[in-house]
Amino acid sequence: MTAVVNEEADGKKIKAHALSLGHYVHIEKETIEDGGIEYWLTIVTGGTKEAFLKAEEEYLRAINIKSVKDDNGRRYSTYPSVSRNLGALYFRMGRRKDAVAQWRRALQLEPNSDDSTELRTLIEEYK
Repeated sequence: MTAVVNEEADGKKIKAHALSLGHYVHIEKETIEDGGIEYWLTIVTGGTKEAFLKAEEEYLRAINIKSVKDDNGRRYSTYPSVSRNLGALYFRMGRRKDAVAQWRRALQLEPNSDDSTELRTLIEEYK
């Protein structure tokens, strides 16, 4: 479920309540065209929550196995389909900024893939 609120305090109240029920919650702050702010809350429950978290764990493990480290010790995938799929998962979890970062990594690794045009479109739309 996705909810959009204009007040950060409202978002925090909804998040606290959803977390108290055992749900996954992610909030992203979004600046809209008129300069205002919106808070996008994504709430995932039940079996879907468990499946998403398990999938994230598996993708991150794959990145750990087949990755490179930057100067700060952060690991980056060398496997484009893992980055592409982790990006799709993050998008479904409401983590649009993380999704875009993963899609960018997939394009770096494989700029001429069959889905590169689609990834570029998604990155532009959700950056």
